[in-house]
Amino acid sequence: MNETVASRILGTLSVFVLGTVIVLGLWATGPDVLMGEQVRLLYIHPGVSWTAYVAFSITTVASLLWLWPRTRKLFWDQIAGASAEIGVVFTILSLVTGAIWGRPIWNAWWAWDARVTSTTLLLFMYIGVLAIRSVPASLASRGRRSAIVALIAFLNVPLVHFSVNLWRTQHQQASVLKPGKATIHGWQLVALLLGFVGFTLAYFWLLIQRYRIARWQDRLRDGGLQAAIAARRSEGISAPAPSASPNAVPSTPVASTAVTSTAATPPGLAPAAVTATALTATAVTATAAAPTGLTSNTVITTASLPPSAAGTFSTSQGSL
Repeated sequence: MNETVASRILGTLSVFVLGTVIVLGLWATGPDVLMGEQVRLLYIHPGVSWTAYVAFSITTVASLLWLWPRTRKLFWDQIAGASAEIGVVFTILSLVTGAIWGRPIWNAWWAWDARVTSTTLLLFMYIGVLAIRSVPASLASRGRRSAIVALIAFLNVPLVHFSVNLWRTQHQQASVLKPGKATIHGWQLVALLLGFVGFTLAYFWLLIQRYRIARWQDRLRDGGLQAAIAARRSEGISAPAPSASPNAVPSTPVASTAVTSTAATPPGLAPAAVTATALTATAVTATAAAPTGLTSNTVITTASLPPSAAGTFSTSQGSL
């Protein structure tokens, strides 16, 4: 199964399951005895938080596989980065939906609760992972740095989950994943579990899309880097342009030169004006170095004409 088919299947399933959650949450289930209508947010909030845990777990596994020399591939680094980004998005959604739920229940948008505070710390730790990945470096250096920081950040995930058991908090404890009998049942339990499934499917769909983008970004980045290196090397081996010598004699080609001369005529005949055009002529200007105190000597010479074009020529010579 290729990426396109898997993406379509996951996208379709996630839309269908999340649509079912919306229908069950809004119409099939009624208000709670204690929380009232706010209980409907619980069909979304726990699933979003669970998906953030899944995303960070996959980031950790992919980071370990990249650090292990036998399984080191660019694929694992790209998966780790893509999953970390999606995990950050779901963590933000968890904090936002939790604040909306806590305003009527706790009478406050924010409380320095152990669960809320540890979740916020987790968010900033993985934002740090993404910041390290954005630092300009080679692909190997980027993968090594971000993998190490991602492993350190994951240590906070169990702390977030068990914070309601380790400290006295306002946040309620687990309703399903706890020892003993679940405290939620009926259509509420169905909607809650479908929320877990729907958001998990949505996560894998997003992972495929983000991995594709990361793959193309790395290809373009690596291609641009190789092109820059090749250009730099070509600059280093290219021959420098020859410098002009102070004694160089510039020459200017001249297409033709018109010369007018008066040829000698026999007695009794009128003088005839003869105009001769040199077939090839070059005007050359040369500046010779002169001794101290003397002016430079400039000579302008006109190339000789063919024998049939006899005439007089002028030479201009500067004074010494």
